[in-house]
Amino acid sequence: MITSLAEPKLKLDRAGKHLKDFEEVLVRFLLEERDRISEEFDAKAGCKNFWLEPRATPPEWGPVIGDVLYNCRSALDQLANRLVESATGTRKRSRTGKTAWPIYANSTDFLCYGRPKIAGMSAKAKAIVENAQPYVRSLRGPKNDLLWLLNDLTNEDKHRNLHLTLTTVRSSGGYGDLDIRAVHLGPVEHRTKLASIGMSASDVDVQFHFALGVAFAKRTWLGRPLVVDDFFRRVIIEIEAIFGEFMAYGLIAP
Repeated sequence: MITSLAEPKLKLDRAGKHLKDFEEVLVRFLLEERDRISEEFDAKAGCKNFWLEPRATPPEWGPVIGDVLYNCRSALDQLANRLVESATGTRKRSRTGKTAWPIYANSTDFLCYGRPKIAGMSAKAKAIVENAQPYVRSLRGPKNDLLWLLNDLTNEDKHRNLHLTLTTVRSSGGYGDLDIRAVHLGPVEHRTKLASIGMSASDVDVQFHFALGVAFAKRTWLGRPLVVDDFFRRVIIEIEAIFGEFMAYGLIAP
């Protein structure tokens, strides 16, 4: 009996809905942050400095971020249960008493703790699950894998409740032949000089722009701040690709 992806998709759709709601308030917040960037001319140094004193991100974002995390992670667990059901014809429990989608950073932990969670799956399904593990597929280290980060953040959410976020500078740039003396990229935790542009007079018009985002506090991905909305969009795409692989092998129906 081939079961359906309906339940896992509902979870992922729910994650997408929470993400959309978050992005709507995020856009307004970042526009207001951009308007807070001030300019100061330093005559002695001969430069114009751009400053930002960031606001704290709203505490009510924490539960929304937690909901996106939970639904993304739950979509994978639902998928694991449906794959066992497809293989056995029943919603059979694994030897550990719980079927779940394992996410491990090394093969030893996967063999000890991960395989029992997928005991009821077909051999092909088990192989796909193992190939999706961070220690197998990540070329930049398992802890830079998106699913590893999803699992780690979800576990943190369960035990520490709210996720801390902060404003971050994603990129910046201007037009023309500018004398750029300093640029800040990354988290902005207090009043910070975002850029310093050399110029001879205060009335010179400088078109210099900053792309702001909101990142998880003390979290990085590939050496950069882990930007919340970008991370979630990538995770949803990853999970959809996993769904597609199982459908391609006829292990589960749409």
